[in-house]
Amino acid sequence: MADLPQLKPKPTGRGATKQADNPLPDFLRLASKEVAMSYYVEMIRVSSRAIRAIGYDGSTLYVEFETGKTYPHPGVPYYHFEGLVHASSVGAYYNEHIRGKYR
Repeated sequence: MADLPQLKPKPTGRGATKQADNPLPDFLRLASKEVAMSYYVEMIRVSSRAIRAIGYDGSTLYVEFETGKTYPHPGVPYYHFEGLVHASSVGAYYNEHIRGKYR
């Protein structure tokens, strides 16, 4: 995974500067937390009609659908991430082992 930018705490109070101190691109500052977090997770393209890519950060599975929406699934064990990567049907594996069970 590439080196991530160091994020500075947002300055507050006297002498606080505006947007110049915020290293995040506009689309991340305005995005939901889930979308912003998935930006820093390496997403792996999968072969599926419904699921575009998956990523895992050690505790949360991120699933990006062909619609463009990314959903986090906190608490998913690593073996389910591996299962998705190697599944003959990613959608079927997701529906059977993850959907509705984690969140």
